[in-house]
Amino acid sequence: MEPRRLELHGLKSEVLVNFDIHGIPHINAENISDLNFVHGYVKAGERLWQMDYLRRAAAGRLAEILGAGVLDRYVE
Repeated sequence: MEPRRLELHGLKSEVLVNFDIHGIPHINAENISDLNFVHGYVKAGERLWQMDYLRRAAAGRLAEILGAGVLDRYVE
């Protein structure tokens, strides 16, 4: 996979994030503030699907992304 470079406003120095073969992120930062910020950024990116899924489930709109078959599961 090609490396990506992102500029995140609020960092004091460069932070390096490497994902191993299992998809686990390894974050190297020069200070704890940057480490915590990037850790939150990476976690939010990994959990975006879950937040979207739960939002749609609460609104009764899962069929928009999962298809009509999901209706049988939630409609009596």
